[in-house]
Amino acid sequence: MEYAKLKNPRRLAWFGQLGTVELELEVLEDDGQLHMREFTCSPLHATLILHFEDKETWTAAELSEETGVPEDAVRKRMGYWLSNRVVRVANASSIHSGDITYELASTDDLADSTDPLHHHADEDESGQA
Repeated sequence: MEYAKLKNPRRLAWFGQLGTVELELEVLEDDGQLHMREFTCSPLHATLILHFEDKETWTAAELSEETGVPEDAVRKRMGYWLSNRVVRVANASSIHSGDITYELASTDDLADSTDPLHHHADEDESGQA
């Protein structure tokens, strides 16, 4: 029997944005190491970050299309993951163009900028490109 017939005139209204999700993610900490951290977030935050299991790099437009959430809302929600160092902006110039590209943060990010002994794959032993 339908709910509306049984409980007339009441109706059920789903609020999909309500609720919380608990996630355990690897996060790049200040010491340069990946550590497991627990997050309690909205279902939308969880949906966005879980897309990075399928692919490491997403634009705000791609996430918007994939989730059906407006692009400005995606950018706003991804700020949470940026501030918690779970993802980073792939290239700073994308911020000004409006087509922001996000990628998972990793220890390579810090190694490239702080480790003087770190060699890139296209360098020989003397550090020459």
